[in-house]
Amino acid sequence: MGREPDEREAAFSELRKRLEAALAHKRLARTRRAARTGFARTTVQPAFPPGGVVPSAAAVAAPAGEPGLPVGQRDVAGSGDRPLAVDNRGNALVSFVRGAEGMPPGDAPLPAAVVALWRDGRVLMVFDRYRQTWELPGGRIEQGESPRQAAGRELLEESGQEPDGPLRLVGYARFVLAPDRRAEYLAVFAGHCSEVRGFRPNEETTAIAWWDLLDVLPGRVQPLDAHLAALAR
Repeated sequence: MGREPDEREAAFSELRKRLEAALAHKRLARTRRAARTGFARTTVQPAFPPGGVVPSAAAVAAPAGEPGLPVGQRDVAGSGDRPLAVDNRGNALVSFVRGAEGMPPGDAPLPAAVVALWRDGRVLMVFDRYRQTWELPGGRIEQGESPRQAAGRELLEESGQEPDGPLRLVGYARFVLAPDRRAEYLAVFAGHCSEVRGFRPNEETTAIAWWDLLDVLPGRVQPLDAHLAALAR
């Protein structure tokens, strides 16, 4: 009888190990699946080219979209045939629609969501273990999830951070993805946090940083994510 508690604890310990292994396997599978899609966001180039200009808050707050659209739903679009941002794989951010939650644009799929989490004028960036780049926290929308739910889950999983309150939908980023030039949307959320929680490296992320969009981070920054952060400022 005296050994029953020890045996029970050993059984619980083994169960915890199995659950942790299953969770790690799920995260790794999700990361590998994302790496096969346009939102793998693999890049090894600076966030903004030398001499380039980081978009200002004023520039992205008053986009010159189509005259017939309400202000809240105008596109932030590149000039002429030039996209807003391009990475070194040829993936292009071509426009940004400040639409309503639950009413995404219907001309292309919406498979993923990201979060721009702000603290004292700096945005949270995560360093991806596999892609070796600084990115906004985010990833694929799982079956049965809403974009908001996916954004919050990915933020917590990748960085250990949580917003002070509900996330705010900023809009929908439209991409044209290489090499087949297919179009996809990405839901972009924003939030603020006043307390930085502890971070532990995990299967997807090796480090986090709070970035002001100007300082040089120790590594490469995904230019598409950098531009999205400026739009969500």
